[in-house]
Amino acid sequence: MEEQMSLVIGGVPITPDSSYELKKHSAVTQISNRISLMQRKSYNLLLYFAREQALKNPDLEMYSVNINKLRSIGGVLIKDTKHIRESLRELMTVVVDHNILGKDKQGDWGAFVLLPEVNVKNSEITFALPPSIKNALLNPRMYARINLAITRGLSSKYALALYEMARDYIAVTIPRMTLKTFRKLMGVEDSLYVNFPDLRRRVIEPAMKEINTKTDLRIEIEYIKDGRKILGIQFTATEQRDKLDDMLIDDALTQVIERICNVPELSDNDKFMLLVRGKLKDHGLDYVLSNIEYALTRAKQNKEAYTVAALEEDFAAGDRAKATYINKREVAIAAQREKESSDVETEFEIRKKKYIDYFNALDEDDQLEIISQISGHYYSGTRESRIVSYLQNKRDIVL
Repeated sequence: MEEQMSLVIGGVPITPDSSYELKKHSAVTQISNRISLMQRKSYNLLLYFAREQALKNPDLEMYSVNINKLRSIGGVLIKDTKHIRESLRELMTVVVDHNILGKDKQGDWGAFVLLPEVNVKNSEITFALPPSIKNALLNPRMYARINLAITRGLSSKYALALYEMARDYIAVTIPRMTLKTFRKLMGVEDSLYVNFPDLRRRVIEPAMKEINTKTDLRIEIEYIKDGRKILGIQFTATEQRDKLDDMLIDDALTQVIERICNVPELSDNDKFMLLVRGKLKDHGLDYVLSNIEYALTRAKQNKEAYTVAALEEDFAAGDRAKATYINKREVAIAAQREKESSDVETEFEIRKKKYIDYFNALDEDDQLEIISQISGHYYSGTRESRIVSYLQNKRDIVL
């Protein structure tokens, strides 16, 4: 049975239809790009993990992510903890305009601070988001699907901003825009590339080339002219799904090479690498890596022949099945614990309702007496829980 091609980033499998994807609200995608490439990638990761955590608990005020995930998943180049701390601190001072192209017709122009609060302790980042961003994450009326496996490979802030804008309009026409609006979206400072030929050579063309080479989109541009004068520009973007498959294979191949780099009879063997590419396409990264690991930890000699046989015959099938079983068992145990906890909570709520119904059936004088008794320091919690506690402990009521 064939497995879907997957790339593992930060321990998480990425596929063309991956759930490991940021649904970035259109208004937030169309911001004045006054931040660096590293900061925009980091912010995307913060938004992703904030959304995942907020969906599970909408009442959360602070979110968290490990620094290593910024490196492995987002492709963020971090020198050390001090480096990321300084970059995140800068985001606390950055005020950006949003919804610049006006795609969100229900939203007016607005501005916000990207990161109102952030703390870094050891390798853990905790942070807060503006209320408008939190609402946009939980209830996006329109959004761009940003695949983090793709954007991690972009090396220019202009390419990343242009890619996100194109993704935001992938199913509709990208609006025409003035050069002033384009510069704002890209974050080109007023003093840079004032002449259009410089802007085209330094910003537009390199960003388009990087997107067309490294991502699943193809970007084209039309210049709006008045004679020889450039008044504005309009981009068009089309998806290249087949190219995404090739990109995933190339990235997966890189992970394989990292594993076998100290085994020259494999890494320097063109025939072996061709076999690996075919197995990646047919079976996926987990299949390939598990069989290579199986062979290299067992082969006493002739590692090439043993590894080839493992890939052809799937020697590691048992190991993967065992790992899958253990994972499913852990998930089942967690689900059972959650169910038991829920059952206990449900039983408690049913019993509490009986006591409150009992209280409501008492005459008014008796109710007032109980209220006066539970108003002291002895009782804590909600009014209902204090009533239940009083009835159980002071009046020996068992329901």
